[in-house]
Amino acid sequence: MYSPQTSFAGAGHYHRKMQLSKSRNQVTANQGTAVTAAEPRDREGEHSSMHPETLMDQVKEIRERILKHGESLRWNEMQTRYALIDPLLQALGWNTADPTQVVPEFHWGRSAADYALFGSLSRPLVVIEAKSLHTPLQEHVSQAINYCLQDGIEYFAITDGGTWELYETHRRGALAEKMVTSLDVRGSTPVAEVCLNALALWRPMVQTGKAVVPPAPIADLPQPETQELPAPAVPTTYQEWQTMAELDPIRGTPAPVEIQFPDGSTVPNAYWNSIQVSIVKWLVNNDHLNESHCPVESPGYPGWYYVASEPVHEDGSPFAAAVQIGSLHVLKSEGIPSTTWNTKVIIEHVGQDPAQFKVRFRSKE
Repeated sequence: MYSPQTSFAGAGHYHRKMQLSKSRNQVTANQGTAVTAAEPRDREGEHSSMHPETLMDQVKEIRERILKHGESLRWNEMQTRYALIDPLLQALGWNTADPTQVVPEFHWGRSAADYALFGSLSRPLVVIEAKSLHTPLQEHVSQAINYCLQDGIEYFAITDGGTWELYETHRRGALAEKMVTSLDVRGSTPVAEVCLNALALWRPMVQTGKAVVPPAPIADLPQPETQELPAPAVPTTYQEWQTMAELDPIRGTPAPVEIQFPDGSTVPNAYWNSIQVSIVKWLVNNDHLNESHCPVESPGYPGWYYVASEPVHEDGSPFAAAVQIGSLHVLKSEGIPSTTWNTKVIIEHVGQDPAQFKVRFRSKE
């Protein structure tokens, strides 16, 4: 929950929203009915529209932030909200600066929430409890849902910015049966799947009074075209090999299509983060990496592990996304620069030369 003692660059932003929150609470307490027509509304279409590519880009950006700044976000709920939670809500059509849509630090009956999402009614459609990154969520859910039931709030969400869980509070059954959807923003879940599940919190969806995950595929995403006869095969051409030592890609660079190891063997490649996995597999299979080398630690964040015998960091927090290779667990990187950097760190940690590992790209047409 929000702590006024937390020092953060966005504190002024949240202070202003808290003042707006008080104003909104006073309005609903005095009127007890729907928000009046005189109350300011967002302009037609503003913030409520959402293009799938925008949402997908935002999810990718949030993953990058978790990888780069996860250690600092772990201890700072306010910064988690500012860097991870607010951007996703905004990408889903919620104007977090408009108190007719989003009220921070909201109190309603016995319910207290870090965010309340509003439609046209005086009561919130969804309340959201926010935690700092990597905070266990389950222990906070049951009591919050009970309060929502007593106060007539139909949907409750809880998030640490990397994981989201949305519950229909009035649905009968055990806690697991009340869950509408969950999002693994920081993990290895495909971005398109994360976005599809996130649409349960899309503003137009919530305003219907029914927060549900729509059937795939997401509307407006490119649909498969009518099947045609395959075009004649065109020979694939490649660029020259680049060593891992000289590789310095930027965001948006297509992934290499092939990896070459020091013994001259090669494997095909499709994704940036599969480079790290393939190289670790080669190191393990050729007895260059084993448990005696673990943990492989981040040079910039002591206690933050890239490879370990158990998928946890020094402080006991689990790997956000792990791949098991033999008896070892590898922290799977998501961002392009971080994948390259982490792989070089692993190679050098076991006494190998990054210049002996090479990748090559498909030639540009």
